[in-house]
Amino acid sequence: VLYEAAAASVLPPDSAEAKQAAADRARTTGPAVNATKAGDPQKGVQLLIEGVFQLPPGGASQAADTWQTIWRDNARTLPVMFAAPPPPPTPCDTLKLLSKPTLVVSGDKTAGFFPLVDAALVKCIPGAQRAVLPNVNHDAPARDPATFSRVILDFLSKHPGSRG
Repeated sequence: VLYEAAAASVLPPDSAEAKQAAADRARTTGPAVNATKAGDPQKGVQLLIEGVFQLPPGGASQAADTWQTIWRDNARTLPVMFAAPPPPPTPCDTLKLLSKPTLVVSGDKTAGFFPLVDAALVKCIPGAQRAVLPNVNHDAPARDPATFSRVILDFLSKHPGSRG
């Protein structure tokens, strides 16, 4: 099961989709990268959450304390994440070798590069299925855990030998 994979390397490098994904990723994560590189990963994580979860400016600071704690704890990972080189391209030919049943899940309100990557994954992985969850974006596991879990459990029940 792949949920809104950030695997933009699956998009052909010179394709319109890759260019659109790169522009969206820069718009979504650019402010977080800049804040982190300026030495403020706490601000970076807030900006990353706002960008990825499509929150208004300052929206991350309005989240429940539980989320604030998780995000603060994860801020320390941003410098390493943003300094990492991009992964090498993953051509469709490589993904065609996957033989396990695959479900690609996304939220219908998710914007930007995630839907582009998901579409490429479904096209490349033999027999991959796609599920689009209503009324959520990248936050589906937290915003609607019942629907998220049901979709995954339904898929797994149809493919019992594919676990593990």
